[in-house]
Amino acid sequence: MIPRRTDPTRYNRHGSHEHPCQVVARLLALAIVVLALLVVTTRFFAPLVEGSHVASEIFVVRRGDTLVSIAHRVDPNANPYPIVAQMEVQTHGTLLWPGERIVVPMTTP
Repeated sequence: MIPRRTDPTRYNRHGSHEHPCQVVARLLALAIVVLALLVVTTRFFAPLVEGSHVASEIFVVRRGDTLVSIAHRVDPNANPYPIVAQMEVQTHGTLLWPGERIVVPMTTP
């Protein structure tokens, strides 16, 4: 007599009634959520850790702002590009959004 295969939708080894594809989809969704949380957490806490020993100020991005325009607001007479380079590390080179908060390193007099 040939043994019958069990229906995979009936039970899995953990006793649940999910199809194996549903389990994989659930794990993939969980992985995406975890990665999104890591990105958000890193983007929020990294500037606080990296710039904790440097004088800094928090700027709220306004519509039309660029890293260069923010650097000019910090010090209108200085070369903006060293400050821009530090802010690019913080923002990971992504677009700026109105309302976003950026920790801007302050120049020393």
